[in-house]
Amino acid sequence: MRRIVILLLCVGWHFHAWATNRIMLIGDSITQGVGSSDGLGFRDELAQRLDVMGYPYSYVGIFGGEPYPGHFRQGATIGQFYTGPGGEGGSLDVGYDMDVNDPNIVIIHLGTNDAFMYRAMAPYTTSETAAWRMRYLIEYLIRWHNGNRSDQLRTILICQIIPNTSYPDRVDELNDGLAQFVQDANNGLISPIPPGILRLVDQHTSFVPETMLDSDGVHPNDVGYQHMTDVFEDAFYYLPMYLERVTEEEVSGAMGCELSEPLTVRVTDKHGNGVAYVDVTFQVTEGDALLLDSQPVQTDDLGLARGRLQLGGQGVSTVTAMSPGLIESETNFRVTASNYVKIEGTITYYANDMPVPDVQMKWVEQGSFVGATNSAGSYLIDDFEFGNRVTLQPWKNPPATASASPILSYDAALTARHAVGLVSLLPEKQVAADVDGDQAVTMNDAAHIARYAVGITVPTYTHVGEWTFAPHQLYYDYLSCDQTGQNMTGMMMGDLHGGWTPPSVPKPDITGRWTLSMSMERTGPSDVSVYVNVGRGDMLSADCVCRYDPRTLELTAISQTERTQSFQLHCHEGERGTVRIGLFSPAPTSGEDAIISFRFRIKNKTDPAFLQVQDMYVNDDFLGNTTLNLTETCEQVQAEAVSPVQCYPNPFNDRTMIRFQVPETSGVHLHIYDSRGREVASLIDEEKSQGIYQIPWNGRDKEGRIVPSGVYFYRLSTSRGEHTRKMIKAR
Repeated sequence: MRRIVILLLCVGWHFHAWATNRIMLIGDSITQGVGSSDGLGFRDELAQRLDVMGYPYSYVGIFGGEPYPGHFRQGATIGQFYTGPGGEGGSLDVGYDMDVNDPNIVIIHLGTNDAFMYRAMAPYTTSETAAWRMRYLIEYLIRWHNGNRSDQLRTILICQIIPNTSYPDRVDELNDGLAQFVQDANNGLISPIPPGILRLVDQHTSFVPETMLDSDGVHPNDVGYQHMTDVFEDAFYYLPMYLERVTEEEVSGAMGCELSEPLTVRVTDKHGNGVAYVDVTFQVTEGDALLLDSQPVQTDDLGLARGRLQLGGQGVSTVTAMSPGLIESETNFRVTASNYVKIEGTITYYANDMPVPDVQMKWVEQGSFVGATNSAGSYLIDDFEFGNRVTLQPWKNPPATASASPILSYDAALTARHAVGLVSLLPEKQVAADVDGDQAVTMNDAAHIARYAVGITVPTYTHVGEWTFAPHQLYYDYLSCDQTGQNMTGMMMGDLHGGWTPPSVPKPDITGRWTLSMSMERTGPSDVSVYVNVGRGDMLSADCVCRYDPRTLELTAISQTERTQSFQLHCHEGERGTVRIGLFSPAPTSGEDAIISFRFRIKNKTDPAFLQVQDMYVNDDFLGNTTLNLTETCEQVQAEAVSPVQCYPNPFNDRTMIRFQVPETSGVHLHIYDSRGREVASLIDEEKSQGIYQIPWNGRDKEGRIVPSGVYFYRLSTSRGEHTRKMIKAR
């Protein structure tokens, strides 16, 4: 009689007293396979594979001979192996075998007969189909899982059947029905089958009928049985095999207290994957520690099982975790109950949850620092004696300089916006803004923050730049147990925008959000004005550092521009040639023109001159640095210093001033020419006495029309000769 090949491997999850897995085989082909040369199917080969992998097993059942006491039962249809819906009288009822042998694993190898004896193969939800009968066979076996008849059965695997040439469509239909059945059962949709107990073994996809079937086109040949053994072996590799420690082997805690972290083990398969629903028993095998959970405990989705432990008196306890039936089935922990108690926790920043390193922990009663947070923001103090009174206060040094601080004029702007009622800050940001400690957020707080941002010394009663923590201290009247998870939040007063980060964290890239540039114009014979231009978004504040060479340039003024006239400006010169600048306003400004104006007097007209704007922030966005080369302007000033005629500004927009010197009384002629040599304007044609003169040109020709932008020349003629210079009219 023809038979479908269906393997149902029922592997449960309750490991109890036996060190081996009792495997019960139901069906024909494993022990007396039709088509195999020795008539044994893959029984011997499967046993050898289990021996090689080290998997503890024994075949059990009422039939079979040495060396295997078990037998699959001779094959028939699925319904003959159980009583219940669809059962065919139970002529081969496995219930007696299950009672006698109480197996952990049941392999069901059935089906070929069903493929042509039943009118329909699937779905499992339709009465009288083969898949429907398989469902009720599984429900029959669940009685030996759920405690109704026993609780030793652990998992269920359904093996899809191999191809055959007689009825391929019916094989495909049954395999699809079995796959849907396993999926629904594992999703908890089929009561009383518990989720996770079924596994599907695919014997169909990789089976090659041309080389693996016997001449009857139904049963495997030796190559086919060898291949099926390979698939079974791989299925076993996904069963629970190893019990490994996750917690260190040596742990300690305070005597009489619960261990700060539970003892944790992991059950894995051959591939290192965690296996869920495996029972693990923790047992105190030496010492007076006490387990706090009923045993056994089950592994979670990651394969982890945990045992909570309360320590006893001072000394060592041994705890064994065990899960019989695995290749590696137990592991030990040594737990020391100590007279010392630890306090540990993590400190993170209030605005971004980043770890705060280098926070010193002060034991107030002893007046000494006893620990500090590491780069991960964690601290551990493990040498407090049992029963100590402990008040633990965190302390962190404020930044040494304004450049080392995250506080910006932007924080002053946010404070000001709250103070004038434009916004309402979150409660924790109001704490950060109240730097004078008067329980109110005012413009006075904004001013203190703005001054601090550029490095100006603030009054001693303010707390801007200082660290504060919540809670501000930890207190234990009688320290009797380890204190874990004692976490705190740190805040730098004045840092409303949450700009503080650990030193290793880079500034974010905001390329394209803003534009940054500098421009200049001559405003006198030796004077230049430099403008910092910022474009695109709405600006509430700006911060930067201006650096220049004081041997070449003398800074004479810093001011707002027309765009930032309503902003408060704060400047602070540290070392010569370095000025920190900050400006802010409650109301934003937008545009692309200048926000800050610098005025310089050129002192040394021969050395190179550069102006650098560094660490430029707009609001809390870091724009970087930019440099303006003033060397050419200095050289121009030098040339003009020995020239009898010059103009400034040059280039100019609407108007420029031509300055010239008359060494003696003579006729003076001052004319303007375009780049083609044509006279554009005549400014002077008269006699002048000795002296220095300044004549404006308004950029108009002789007819009063505005001349186009471009290159022009002005020529001065006196009794001492002619002098021609270039000037540029800009747009």
